[in-house]
Amino acid sequence: MAEQSMEIVRIKIEHRAGSIYVSSDDVPGLWLWGKDPDQVLNNVAPAIKALYKHNHGIEVEVEEVPASRVARWLLRHLLKPGKPSKPSDKYRIYPASRTLTSAHG
Repeated sequence: MAEQSMEIVRIKIEHRAGSIYVSSDDVPGLWLWGKDPDQVLNNVAPAIKALYKHNHGIEVEVEEVPASRVARWLLRHLLKPGKPSKPSDKYRIYPASRTLTSAHG
């Protein structure tokens, strides 16, 4: 049985003036931006992890939740200049002590 996440956080992704902006009402202090969408989105999970440590004093693991078809369509059209391969707007938060299993069990 898979361990349940502590919570799921949502991020907001905006594209303005040639840059991508990421923020979250669920994670105070999360504010990332840059010209390269892949680079910005690749920094979301590490930033959430660091902010949980700073804001709550706890170590967590962060796992991207695969985006729904609707979210993928919206994000693809929002991020036209450099589309990430599989953008998501949700991340699961787990206690750091959780054991990750490989795809092969």
